[in-house]
Amino acid sequence: MTELKNIIDTSNSILPTLSSKAMFWRPRYLEESEWLEHIPFYFWLTEALEPARILETEMSAASSYFALCQAVDKLNLETLCHATVSSNFDDYQKINDYNHEHYQEFSLISKDSGKELINEYDDNSIDLFLLKYNNAILFDKELMDKWQKKLSEKSVVLVHGSQKKELKPICRKLKDTYPTFEFTHGNGLLLVAFGQEQTARVQSLCNRGSNNSGNRVLHDVYRRLGRACYDSWLSQSNKSRVIKLNNEILQQQEKLLLIDKEKTAAIAQLKIAEKDRTDIKENLKILADEKSAIEKQLTSFRNESHNSQRKIETLEVDVAQLKRQDSKKSEEKQALEDSISLRFDELAKLTTLLNETEAELEAARVEQKKLQQALEHSLTEANKARLAEIKKLTEQLKNEQGNNQKAGVELTGATQKLIEQDKLIKRLEQNNQLLEADQKQAALTIEELKQENRRLEQSLQQRFDELAMLTSMLEEKEQQIKRQTVTSVEEKTKKKAAGKKRLSQGFKVLGKRQAAKAKLKERIELIEHSGLFDIQWYTKTYPAAAKYKAGAIAHYLMMGAENNHNPSPGFNSSWYLNTYQDVKEAGLNPLLHYIQFGRNEGRILKDAYE
Repeated sequence: MTELKNIIDTSNSILPTLSSKAMFWRPRYLEESEWLEHIPFYFWLTEALEPARILETEMSAASSYFALCQAVDKLNLETLCHATVSSNFDDYQKINDYNHEHYQEFSLISKDSGKELINEYDDNSIDLFLLKYNNAILFDKELMDKWQKKLSEKSVVLVHGSQKKELKPICRKLKDTYPTFEFTHGNGLLLVAFGQEQTARVQSLCNRGSNNSGNRVLHDVYRRLGRACYDSWLSQSNKSRVIKLNNEILQQQEKLLLIDKEKTAAIAQLKIAEKDRTDIKENLKILADEKSAIEKQLTSFRNESHNSQRKIETLEVDVAQLKRQDSKKSEEKQALEDSISLRFDELAKLTTLLNETEAELEAARVEQKKLQQALEHSLTEANKARLAEIKKLTEQLKNEQGNNQKAGVELTGATQKLIEQDKLIKRLEQNNQLLEADQKQAALTIEELKQENRRLEQSLQQRFDELAMLTSMLEEKEQQIKRQTVTSVEEKTKKKAAGKKRLSQGFKVLGKRQAAKAKLKERIELIEHSGLFDIQWYTKTYPAAAKYKAGAIAHYLMMGAENNHNPSPGFNSSWYLNTYQDVKEAGLNPLLHYIQFGRNEGRILKDAYE
């Protein structure tokens, strides 16, 4: 490092504006990267340019970005730094934690692509833009033109990997169009001065020719300083590797000690096993003798068993014969029992029939006598009554002949009354049937009302839960604001507060945009999975939605619902808001409210064409 300082001191007469103490700073963050050798130049450029905003997209290694953050922090600049990584970046959590620990006041790392991020920045807002050799922006002219509008009047673009074969045509075109300066070590680094109002030190750097002796000294100085950064990382890496190897050696030693203990225990167990083996051999001899004696007894038992088996076979044959004989006798006995039982049944039936016949015959005789007596009595009485009746009828005949006409009229009226009464009875019966049906319908209506009451109580409870959740979120937000206010007053000095306020506002705007973007994405997914949004129908019904860059669902969320657009033929947004005034007064999106709350609350929908 002393040698490098001497080189700079001796070249001050040639490069008075290009030397800086920042070149000799020791980087805090080191990792394996192609751009380690350019860290000293990052320090110098940050001091020379004093950028208000630094941006790096598609970051593949964090050493260059954190070198810029270190320079901003050490120079106490009012700079806002932002880097993005791809979604499959392996060390995102690691670098995000490091950024939060050291540079969270002015630095932000997120997962966004260049196409997504371009709308988050205002025109003429970026002073320093970092592009790696494999960044898609370099190979997309339309996208590069859009980003160029975001660059400020003093903007500088650093193109890493300018010496790589695939990037040389693009770098030649940039050199022909803009003031540039290129370092050839470390795969090359091309500085492109896009802005028209560059600082004096950046202009001095770009104005130096390739044959200038001071230019060669400058290349040599930064190559040596960059090599020192690489060696520092290599030393740090080797130290980490040595520590790791020492730990592995200690672990191996512990394993060896454990193995020695296990070996000692195994030798002791082996001695015990040898002793047990000798005892087992002696026991085997004893067991062999016992086995011989047992085999002799077993042979004797087998002979006896063979004789017993023969006797058993003979007895089994005899038992089988006896069983067959017993079976025949059982069959004969059963046949006799069935025959006797059948005879007894027939006899019982005949006896019953005989008794019933005799009882009927006796009853018929008694009934015959009664009928004869009644007949004789009725004939006598009938004759007497008939004579009296004839006389009475003869007398009444004359009287009734005069009343026949009057009786005929009364009979007609009575007949008419009977007909009307029959009609009245039929109407009453019909009314009775209707009343019974109404009673059944009323019972069903009462049951439905009870169910509706229970559902409304559940809905009311859900609304209370929503209000409780919103109240809790509001209280938590107020407490957070109070804590942030107290922390801001205590920790920031008056001098630094004025400068950092602008950075905080910039971060809040960017953070709000990203938060709004994430919230919009979440709502789009929620609506997409609900099955209540018909993209083809919506874009056909509202042609402006087809041209909306964020898609048809985003068009409905951002402006369609406000203009009473319907998301599908089955959902009438205007009717939903007019029917449920609480949703309308709260200013909520009708489709989102139905998906999140209305469906569970039992709220109904109406078709868009009704």
